[in-house]
Amino acid sequence: MLCVKSGATRTVILIGNWAIKLPFTFSNNLPYRGFWYRFLHGLLSNMQEKEFSHVKYLIPLLPINFYIWGGFMNIMKRGIPITNKEFEHIQTLSHLLPPIVEMKQDSFVKVDGVIYVCDYGS
Repeated sequence: MLCVKSGATRTVILIGNWAIKLPFTFSNNLPYRGFWYRFLHGLLSNMQEKEFSHVKYLIPLLPINFYIWGGFMNIMKRGIPITNKEFEHIQTLSHLLPPIVEMKQDSFVKVDGVIYVCDYGS
């Protein structure tokens, strides 16, 4: 099943068991910023995820399975969304999470029964 989602600086293509993160967006979340601004931030977000993907935290960061140098593409396992109850529990632990994690429900997914941070590109 194919699904495409756009955030402020990146587009995520969900296909099969994979999430492919690309450094551009079709979103108008930043209407005052142009394509190049958002594209550069998307590259930096992908590079940050690659840099931090192996760091261990209380709630693990979803590892990068494939990366194209310079932030042009990240590929991770595709997870399922967490429940509202799971997110409420995570919020009680927010002081233990690194500042690179944006405290919103879609920043977290469950893969093989384990909750991961899937969006830590800031």
